Amino acid sequence: MNKGFFKLTCIIVFLVVSTGLPAFTFLVDTRDSMPLEDMGIDRRIHVVSAESGIMDTLFDEGHIFFNIYSVPDDEGNLPSWESTVTHANDVGANYLLKLTPDDNGLSWEFYIVRGTRMLDEGYAEISTVNSDLKPVDRWTALGESVADQMMESIR
Repeated sequence: MNKGFFKLTCIIVFLVVSTGLPAFTFLVDTRDSMPLEDMGIDRRIHVVSAESGIMDTLFDEGHIFFNIYSVPDDEGNLPSWESTVTHANDVGANYLLKLTPDDNGLSWEFYIVRGTRMLDEGYAEISTVNSDLKPVDRWTALGESVADQMMESIR
């Protein structure tokens, strides 16, 4: 093998490896008023598609993610936020995304797990996404938009 070619290859590999962002672990907590199995099909499409858009973006950027659904228990009480943070610590998450979907979009809060410090928050309205798309694609695009905003806060 040509020494010049070998050196050039080594330099390129070094640059590619050294400039990449580190992989982080995310816990996505979707907090809703009812379990998925009790939701109507439209609501389920909204929740699952938006979450899929977020997770697709995280995956494409080389990150690891877990998801949980925080729904009311038999008495109608949502799991405490503290239990979600504890769970995020237990699974080794670096970041925690709290999603609260409704019919018009997603409220979201983005935290660093260590110290439970909020990094960003917002509300993403479905009306901002092309209405010509099918519902699954539209809500997936909304989730991707939330993930893009979230990722900007850690770059």
